[in-house]
Amino acid sequence: MTTTLAFLQNQWFRNPEKVKLILSRRDEKFRRLWIKRTLFAGCLTGQRILRAFGDNVDNIVWEETSREIRGHASSRFTADDKHIREAIDLYKPVVILLFGKIAQEAVIPIVFPNISFINGPHPAARYKEVPQELSYMFSQWQRELNYQQHSATIAHDKL
Repeated sequence: MTTTLAFLQNQWFRNPEKVKLILSRRDEKFRRLWIKRTLFAGCLTGQRILRAFGDNVDNIVWEETSREIRGHASSRFTADDKHIREAIDLYKPVVILLFGKIAQEAVIPIVFPNISFINGPHPAARYKEVPQELSYMFSQWQRELNYQQHSATIAHDKL
């Protein structure tokens, strides 16, 4: 299966110090699972992504542009280029979904050959077209996956 990596801005929790403590006691694999579990536990961002992408969220590796965690939805961090590169090197995605301006501005300038980028709004953005734009993002992603699969089949047939 073609790997898809998605970047969001950063996580926030009502009790960030407790979350930081939990994550400090666990490994990287746990942190990545934590992102997905908490993202789809009921927050607006996760709800909107689920409405647009459905069960397909399980076929995506979810990541943040920064490992930092704060206690407010309005919290913003400078993207961590090293962290972004490490995630891309680890998962070797063919497609990267970029949710929001911070993710787009952080990831796009880092040149990665043979990776398709699909941009969309931050799911919790406060304008009425967000759900439609996320649905369009989903359709672009599906089209890109079909293209990648078709290209792989053609390359295989030439062998």
